[in-house]
Amino acid sequence: MSRPSALASVTARPTEVRRNLGTIALLLLAMTASTAQARELWLIGGGADPVCTSTDRMQCLPEKREAAARAFGQAQALEGNQFQFDKAQRDALYALPRWNGGEVRRQALFQQFDALRPRLQGRVFGETEWHEHLQDLVLTEDELQLFDNAFEVRPLRDDGQTRRDLVYLDGSDTKAQALYRDFVALAANSPLRRARSGKPRVLVLTASSYDVFGSVDYYLSLFEQAGAEVQWLPLEPGFVRAHDCRELDNLRFAWNGAYARAARYPELAAYQQDLCEHPDKLRAMVASADAFFINGGDQSLTLRSLQSDDGRFTALAELLLQRVDAGVPLGGTSAGTAVQSGNAGGAIPMVSNGSSDHALRHGALAAEINAPGCPMSQACVLNAPTDQLTYRPSGGLRTFDLGVVDTHFFQRGREGRLLRLLLDTQTPFGFGIDESTALHVQTHADGSSQLRVHGLGGVWILDARTAAVARDAGPGRATGIRASRLLDGDTAHWRDGLLDAHLDCPPRSEFVPGTLPDPEAFKSKSGRQWQALGGGPPVPACRRATDGRWRYLGLPMQLIQTLD
Repeated sequence: MSRPSALASVTARPTEVRRNLGTIALLLLAMTASTAQARELWLIGGGADPVCTSTDRMQCLPEKREAAARAFGQAQALEGNQFQFDKAQRDALYALPRWNGGEVRRQALFQQFDALRPRLQGRVFGETEWHEHLQDLVLTEDELQLFDNAFEVRPLRDDGQTRRDLVYLDGSDTKAQALYRDFVALAANSPLRRARSGKPRVLVLTASSYDVFGSVDYYLSLFEQAGAEVQWLPLEPGFVRAHDCRELDNLRFAWNGAYARAARYPELAAYQQDLCEHPDKLRAMVASADAFFINGGDQSLTLRSLQSDDGRFTALAELLLQRVDAGVPLGGTSAGTAVQSGNAGGAIPMVSNGSSDHALRHGALAAEINAPGCPMSQACVLNAPTDQLTYRPSGGLRTFDLGVVDTHFFQRGREGRLLRLLLDTQTPFGFGIDESTALHVQTHADGSSQLRVHGLGGVWILDARTAAVARDAGPGRATGIRASRLLDGDTAHWRDGLLDAHLDCPPRSEFVPGTLPDPEAFKSKSGRQWQALGGGPPVPACRRATDGRWRYLGLPMQLIQTLD
């Protein structure tokens, strides 16, 4: 673990001065870095970005809803999932060889389901009404997923093609638009881009989803409207383990718990099978991409799609990572961000599951988490509570090597789980990214990085190099923590910690030594209490005028947690 280094320059400056200094800092970085191209990462914290889509029109700006409705209508876009009882599907579902709870559960469940047939027969239901009818069955999450998959209707356009979930980006929140348009702009400047005109090529990986097909159309539409030529890279755990490409649907159920997906998405399934049978096409796609983007869901699924069972990256994944190291931008959201933790030495872990409440009381567990739907499709390997903090010790893709990165941060109160993971693994730094927020990381060959925050939320940076845990008679106490929070427009220069940072603050910034900024983010909950420590030098901090959120640098803190 690296030793603490002095915080060279942590200042809050007037906006005009900050911009000038930020420009100078970027020029100095470019001069001092080697001639190798910087690694470009675009890390989004996940969440339901306010993007206007055909399946969620409430996210459309009010003044754009009419135009969005026309566009979706003309394209015969998907409006929502629909379900219909089918006897053949019922029998196929009943015939599955494994049921969680065995034959007793199977018989009881289908006896109840068959009693619903008079209410279900011959009708098509929206998702809400369908789930209301299934409530009496008291399904587990895995069982509900199976019933949804089995009875989901394939929605058709007039030409017989499957309806698609489409985006109307111009009708979306302006900051949400910027998150994706700015990423496409990075792709346009990709250093390996061939001398050609036209749009930059973005390759989208949806392997984080249990249903690899479910978000494909969304991302194809999103990046197309953001200005890219976009293709889907159809990897998933079963795909990279397939010896017979005709078995992809069965392998998807075995590894993801996703059932009968090829019938719901036949065009995408045919596309995937073709690329399975012609791996040379996959390699050509990766070799010609100007940027890569990974969706949200489960970061362990993404790794299983890029690694073999022994934990080694596949040849295709190695090619992708080589291109990222050469400067081709890599973006991700939620799981697509979390999967990027790690370094070349395998000393930075990747978080894979867990809640703050459980983590602070019971600690972190180095373990491979179960495959989705494992009671139904394969043996479960981990017997642990659903909110157990788990991690991969050797990390994920190892593209973000500044520390552990976590997502949905403010919204899910993950400060505690990130701190506990750092303490248990002796990892110096952690980065928590809020929803609808992007952290742009430009890492240079000399080991330095330039950070910039974009979007609606913020990025919480936790320095645990001097952190220590004391257990008194009652609560546990973690001290020696330093925390920083950057919001939209803030920048930082990083090398084994913050070297300098520039907050987008007014000329007369507020300083809060010994008090806790942003109390909403640090409410006492489940026996834990965050405290800001005084007695040190002033801490640069100011509030954002639009929503009262705080930005601050190097705030000394301690956490007290009741352990009973």
